[in-house]
Amino acid sequence: MLRRTTLRFTLVAVATSASALLPSAARAQSDDPFAGRIVRVVYRWDNNSSWGFMVYTDNSGQRCFRFGNPGFRPKISDITGVDHKVCFKPGQTSLERSPVRTSVTGVAGQKGQTTIESYYGGSVQQTANNLDATFQPCNRLRGEPEFRCVEPTRYTVRLQGENCEVDVKDNRGNWKLVSKTCEYYPAM
Repeated sequence: MLRRTTLRFTLVAVATSASALLPSAARAQSDDPFAGRIVRVVYRWDNNSSWGFMVYTDNSGQRCFRFGNPGFRPKISDITGVDHKVCFKPGQTSLERSPVRTSVTGVAGQKGQTTIESYYGGSVQQTANNLDATFQPCNRLRGEPEFRCVEPTRYTVRLQGENCEVDVKDNRGNWKLVSKTCEYYPAM
């Protein structure tokens, strides 16, 4: 009888001490300004092209990004309900390679449509009201042996009350950034 009580006490002690060692970043804090909100960033170059991203952080701390400029204010399902999102689990700060996404598009100099496979690698860090994210897209035409990755883009989002500001370091082309927009609003 004493042996069972000792074993039970030991197991409870080990379980309790192990949970104390888990990182606090595993769950979004109730005062996390990003939890339950969407941030939408769009920026334009001097050649009139645009790019950007949307990010949603749920209350558990999972953070999902969707890249591109949708031209509208997204809802949660516009970010998490697509197969071409890039998600970080609660507490995760880096991602070597997202799942490969397949899309069909026209490619200059080739007739018809071409299948492109792509993925993102990246990192994300949050400190209070600041979100610092760096992503590198990699692409290949279906059938090619290797992916080609372009220079990473870095985004720094700063929340100020109900507003946000963004710095973008995107050197993927020879164009100059001429405008940046950052929206921050409750997720629906």
